[in-house]
Order: sequence, then C-alpha cells, then structure tokens
Amino acid sequence: MLVDRRQFVSFATANTVAAAIHPFEIAQNEKQGPPESSTVFAFQQVDVFSSRPVLGNPLAVVLGADALSDEQMAAFARAAITGNELLTNRPIFPQFGVAIPGRLGRDVLLQPDAKAVILLAGINDIGDVSTTADVLIAVDQQIILACHHAGLKIYGGTLTPFGGSNAIYGGNYGTPFGEQQRQKLNQWIRTSHAFDGVIDFDLALRDPANPTNLLPAYAGDPLHPNDAGYQVMGNLVDLGAILRDLSKDQ
Repeated sequence: MLVDRRQFVSFATANTVAAAIHPFEIAQNEKQGPPESSTVFAFQQVDVFSSRPVLGNPLAVVLGADALSDEQMAAFARAAITGNELLTNRPIFPQFGVAIPGRLGRDVLLQPDAKAVILLAGINDIGDVSTTADVLIAVDQQIILACHHAGLKIYGGTLTPFGGSNAIYGGNYGTPFGEQQRQKLNQWIRTSHAFDGVIDFDLALRDPANPTNLLPAYAGDPLHPNDAGYQVMGNLVDLGAILRDLSKDQ
C-alpha cells in the first residue's frame, strides 16, 4: 500500500513543525547499504505479529529497501529491541534489553558514518510502568541533545494507538491515563520543534472512526501493528528527504 507521505511527514524550519524511534535487542546493528554510505539508525520495537522471516523487524525491511533504491548513497541500520523502554531496564525480562539512554552511545553515536536517527519510543514506558508524558519528554530532550552534540539529526515518530490493549497487557496499556499520556507526548512531538522532523505514525495508523485504536486492517492486536501496518509506517519514512535534509548542513 502506497501512502502520500506529505500528509504525515514534516521537517523543522522556522515556520513548520518538527518530529520519528520505536524500541528486542540485537547483538550488533544490522546495516543495509553501501559500506561507506551515510547511515540512518532506527530504534524500534520488534513486531511479534510479523510474518516476515527476519530477526524481528518488518519496518526496518521496508526502510532498508527504500534506502538501497534511493539514488543517493545511504544505508539503514536497525538498533531494535522488543519491549524496550526509554527509562526502564526489566531484569526479569533480559530479552527486553537496556533502556535507550544506556545504549544510545554504543548503538548509534559511536557507530561510523552515522548521520541520522529515527526515534519511536515510549509506549512501553507508559503501559508497563505508568511513566508520565512529562518524564518521557525530558528523556527525549536528552536524547535529542546527545544526537545533536554528536552531529546527528534526529527525527521523531508519534506513538501509535493502543486502545483496547489493556485486556491483554494490563498496566496502563490502553487505559484513560495511558491514553492521556500518549496524546500529550504526541502533541509535544508534533509541535515542539525539538526534533529535526516529524513522522506521524499515529495519524497514519489510527482508525478515523475510533482514533484511540489502530485501524483494524493494520492491527496485529490492539497494541502491535501487523505486516500491513508496518508497510504503511515504512512507506511514510522518506529516506530521500532525510538525505536532502542532511545535505543542507554540508
């Protein structure tokens, strides 16, 4: 399914809104693309409902294909961890890995040829441990600052809907409190100009008739997109536009 990305993607200028990383840890970043190309990194939660036979990440497959087909030299690397969070290490679930601030330097900032980051994270912080949007915004600001100090651009993604997920996952997944925090964080991502660009995954995947829920055609369950949903998310990320944005600073 092809999507008109102009509806969902914006880049930061003096007159426009800015915001795109979504957190299963892999031992090493998997880079797709020419060895000496600029690399775009994504933190993303691996979709357990994908039928694609890769170590986890259908969105990365879509983005990687986009990067490799672009006329400009680019590579895409995934730094994905299922169940990962912005703040919480869950020792009883070691497969969920180290929280993003504790691995940002290792997985992204110290990687050769890193030029840009796509960030989509926070849904598990809200659902699992009831973290507030204000706390997540402060962590996002620290991540943005670290990326900018390292000379990288960072693009923010809005959190996708999770209405109806509480019956399966408990906590504050899909509760009124959880939805309030998700909406507040998304509003900040869209309007703060803190990121270098915004990719509105929420707008693209939500059900227009029930916007707190994923559109049924894109839902693996009420929390996780299915293959079609990840295809839409991948189509939204215009790596060519990101490369052009990077070139403005060269």
